[in-house]
This record gives sequence, C-alpha cells and structure tokens, in this order.
Amino acid sequence: MSIVEGGSELLPEFAALTDEVWAALPASMSVEVDATGAHRPTSGQIVAELADAQPTRRRCSVRLFLAPGRARAAAIVNPRLVDAAGKPLGLIGFFEARDDEPAARAVLHAASTWLRERGATSVRGPINFTTWHDYRLIAERTAPGGFTGEPCHPTYYPRLWQAAGFAPVSRYGSYWTPPLAPMHARFAARAAHAVDAGVVVRPMSVGDLPAVYQLAMLGFADAHLFSRVEPDEFAALYTADRAASVAGTSFVAVEDGRPLGFLYTFVAELPDGPAGIFKSVAVHPDARGRNVYQALFARAFEAFLDRGLTRAIAALIHVDGSPAKMGWQDPDRIYKHYALFELTGG
Repeated sequence: MSIVEGGSELLPEFAALTDEVWAALPASMSVEVDATGAHRPTSGQIVAELADAQPTRRRCSVRLFLAPGRARAAAIVNPRLVDAAGKPLGLIGFFEARDDEPAARAVLHAASTWLRERGATSVRGPINFTTWHDYRLIAERTAPGGFTGEPCHPTYYPRLWQAAGFAPVSRYGSYWTPPLAPMHARFAARAAHAVDAGVVVRPMSVGDLPAVYQLAMLGFADAHLFSRVEPDEFAALYTADRAASVAGTSFVAVEDGRPLGFLYTFVAELPDGPAGIFKSVAVHPDARGRNVYQALFARAFEAFLDRGLTRAIAALIHVDGSPAKMGWQDPDRIYKHYALFELTGG
C-alpha cells in the first residue's frame, strides 16, 4: 500500500477525502447526520481546522498520512498531553476512510510509527488535537441521527480501527434522562437552598464567555485526558455566534456578580423529533456542595419544558468519570455508546 506523507502542502488532497467518502457512502452507513444535515463533516472544515493559523494547530506537531483516494490519518503530538512519566501521548486524528481495511491499517500504522519515533509511549485515537475537539467513535447506537459534539462517521469505522490493532481504552455514553417534569421538581427542591443562599441562575450571554473559560479550566481540570487550552483556542471553539445560539437554554450561576458555574445545553433536531441536550457543566471548586449544580439543572429542565420538549439526553459522559456518578448513567436509558481506541501490542 503506497502512503503519501507530508505537511500543509498535502492538506488540499488530504481534506478532499472527506467529501469523497461521504458522497460514495451508502445510506445504511451514514446515520450520524442531524435533521438539518449540518452535523456531517466537510472538506472545507478539515482545511480550516488543520490550517497553520488555527490556534490549537499552531501548538501541536502534526504529520499527515494519506492512501490516495482510500484513507487518511493525522499524527499529532500535543505537548500539553503527556503520560505520568512526562512522555507525549501519541494522538491520531482527522481519520477518514472508505471501507478498506488494508488502506486504513496502512495510514494508522504509518501515523503510529511517526508518533513512536517522537517518544510517544501510547497511541490513541481518534482525537483531533485535544478532547475539546472532535474525538471518539460511536460503538453502539439505539437510534438514528446525531447532534453537535457527537462523533460523526460511517458505521464501519470502529471495525477499521480494531482490524488495525486498536482496542477500546476509554468508554463513554449518552443517556435519555427520566421524564422532564419530575426531574425538574427533583432538582428544584435542592436548588432552592442555593437560591436562598444568594445564588442567582441567569441565561448565558456572549459576555459570559471569559468567565465560562475560567470556570471550564478549573471545573474540568480533573477530567479524563484534560488538556488546558489558551483563551484564543477557546474563542475559536466557542464563538460569539455559538454562545448566542444557546442563550435560551444555557445558564450561568452567580453570587454577588461572581460566576460560580455554568451549564451548556441546546436543542437538537433528531430524526424522530427534538430533544434537549445536556452537554457540559462546570462548578467552581469553592462552590461545590452548595447545590449550584442542582440550581443550574433545575433552570435548564424548566427551559426545556417551556419550549414544549418531552425528552432530553445527558450527552457524552465518560462512564468511569465523575459525571457518571451523578446518576445519569443508566443502561436502560442508553442512547449511544462511544469509545476511544489505543494501539495494542506495542
């Protein structure tokens, strides 16, 4: 299998494979697109994300590997993602492929070799730079469709990675919540204690983005595979337009004007109707145990009910992490399972 290796000069051909794969994809293998079609990736998006001017791209070492017309992968060293010994975690991202196991294996192994040569003791993927960006693969689904923040790929991708010698190393899940009205009542009962203590929950605004950034850096610091991002990187991910689009369902908790936590949610148009999506929540370490979490969720459930929604999803939870301990992880309410993969056997 002939593999082309390169840098930014290879980007146009590397990115073009996205549109080529999706254009040739049978409908039965293309199920992760939301009702508007906006969720699926495009070649233009890949060019933008891998452009030298992109803030996170500037902070990483990247090498592109391409089996022309068949498969591609980017080998990434992010100096902020290291193991316990300080060695870099080798990342493979921006993977795209036709249903071609030899081609996929060739680009994944070429990328892995490049990463090993640069000191990586483990190789994981798919991760596009950091876990702030697109990562993971869908391992199991119970319903069609998808929403922003989920992996979006043909159904055969996990098989390609496993055939190349990768195995799941971290698992995640999205879960339907119980009925919204009882959940609102449950959270509101404890939220009242926070309100009585002076905590105010209000809609998120564009002006809150600097505070949300600071809360995210503190609140997610212990999260699995967390890597700090700088303000310009955060701004590239969470734009003013994105903040404005979720202002009606996302909230900030403040006390005497000081932000204590935030909850980022939105409404997704799934093929069988709309659903609320609970995507990210962070509470300042000093405010934990004061029912700020409950106050944020109470307000969000209320907002979903006010919009006439009848269901919601707690999204993309690391099943071994702290969010799972909040009670969202229920196998009887699974929407999808996801996995991050690691190269086995050295």
